[in-house]
This record gives sequence, structure tokens and C-alpha cells, in this order.
Amino acid sequence: MNYSLSYSLSLLVHSVHRFGVLPGLRVAGQLLTGRKTFSIRLPGYSHPIWVRGGTSDVETFEKVFIREEYKHDPIGAEFIIDLGSNVGYSVLFFAQLYPNAQLYCVEPEASNFAMLKKNIQYCPNVMPFQAGVWSAKTRLVIADQAAEKWATQVRPAAADTEGAVESVTIPELLEKAGRSRIDLLKIDIESAEKELFLTGTDAWLGKVHVLIIELHDRILSGCSTSFYRATSRYHFDQYLSGENIFLMQKPAEEETRRAAA
Repeated sequence: MNYSLSYSLSLLVHSVHRFGVLPGLRVAGQLLTGRKTFSIRLPGYSHPIWVRGGTSDVETFEKVFIREEYKHDPIGAEFIIDLGSNVGYSVLFFAQLYPNAQLYCVEPEASNFAMLKKNIQYCPNVMPFQAGVWSAKTRLVIADQAAEKWATQVRPAAADTEGAVESVTIPELLEKAGRSRIDLLKIDIESAEKELFLTGTDAWLGKVHVLIIELHDRILSGCSTSFYRATSRYHFDQYLSGENIFLMQKPAEEETRRAAA
């Protein structure tokens, strides 16, 4: 992948601002010139982070670690679900912020999932699932195998479809973890959020304290409509960071719902 001069300069400036001059130059240089698969050591992280050079991993790395688009005021999270984990950068970010939290992460695409497992190998509290999240149990297949690695979309498929993976639902993840609430739920699932929020949200949405989501109406019309129709019945405060929408359920509302659960 050839990076434009403007992108390269922007990455360099933000990297230096984030990590300081020498570490920032080193990180930016590796991201812009690295080929195949390489690792980067970041200040504050104990283990190397793996990147596939010349792929969308570079831009995802920038969004998560340099621009810190998932940064938020700590909430003392004990259980986190990361849907659409890609190669694990958001997972590592949350694991660094909440080292004692139990973290479930879901990614359907095989090569992404392999990199995800490589990146979380030193994170004992992280449980990965190669699956696609959906509103009900079904089989899912990657819609476009040629898409960029950060743009993996899934669609329902027959059980015998080659390469199909199982779906997973949010209530199923809660049951597997033995949890009654989700402290932090991150969703970046490339338009599957339309289906996820279309039905069945009463079983889990009121149990979420902080929800972070990127909506994909540019891919599939109706994602925002489905999302806001479901969440509007709950008392969430909203703010934006980059392409992400942050919703935080008000404490009084959350405690009422927890008591009624």
C-alpha cells in the first residue's frame, strides 16, 4: 500500500504528539515502511503488537493507539465485550486500560482472527471467538473475501456453505461468561449492527453501561435507524470520538434495570 504524503505527514505528527519525538518517529516509520508482518513496541505496553504492513492494519493501529479513538474516562469495568475485534488492537487497548477485566472478543474473518490470537497471546483475561455477531443463532459467511481486512461484512448462509462460521448473540456471550451486565460493549461490525439492533435488544441492551459503536450507513442504509430506535428507549448520554458514538447509561437508570433483572 502506498501512502499519500498528506497521510504520512499526518501520521507522523500525531505519532510524535502521542509518544514524544523519538518514540513517535520510530512508530510512524515502522508503520509507513513496514512490509509483511512486523511487531511494534509501544510505550506502556509490555508486549509487542503485530501489524500486517501495507494493509488496513496500519490505519486501524493509528485510530486505536495514536489517535486513541476509544479513549474514555475509566469506569472500573469488570466485563467487556468487543464485537468486530479485527486483529485485536481495540482489545489490547481495553485490556491495558482494565487489566483485571474479563474480556470477550468476536471476529469472523480467519486471517484477522489468527492475528487477533497472536496479539492477545499475553492477555490471560481475554477470550476470543471466531464468529459473527447476529441477533439470533445462524450460520454466517464473509460477504466479500476481497474487501480490506477492516471492512469484513457477514451475511446469513446455509449450514453447508464453505467457510461459514457460527453466529453468536450477546445474551449467549453473557451466559458463557456468567455475567448479568456488560460494563463496556464495543461494536464495529461493518453494517451488521442493523440486524443486531433490529430485534431482541430487550434481552441485553438495558444491561450495558457504556456502549461504543461505529455506524455504517454508507455500507447499508438503515443502520442508524435500527440503532437509535432500539437505544432511544433507554436513558443514555451520548458523545462522539472520531467515527465512534459513545453512549453511557445514566447510573440511576442502570441501577433500576439491574434491580429489576
